[in-house]
Amino acid sequence: MLKFTLTRYKTGSIISVVDDSRHLGSLTYTRKIHAYESDSDFKRLSTELQTYGDNAALAEFTRLQDEHLNELRKQRDQVKGEAE
Repeated sequence: MLKFTLTRYKTGSIISVVDDSRHLGSLTYTRKIHAYESDSDFKRLSTELQTYGDNAALAEFTRLQDEHLNELRKQRDQVKGEAE
């Protein structure tokens, strides 16, 4: 069974997902509004887990990871474009 945990720090937040025996992944939030973003995503993941089960919650977690990676790529490309 999956379990999501939300940990907040002064400068960021982390959502981790674990199953019965291992850590499966994490999402890291570092923007100024990290508390709002991480809380919103954590609630979405918890609802998904309770409503649809492990597979759907893991699919939503993977979608959020992809969304984060795409945002980081956009930021990298923007910085790269400004440097040229």
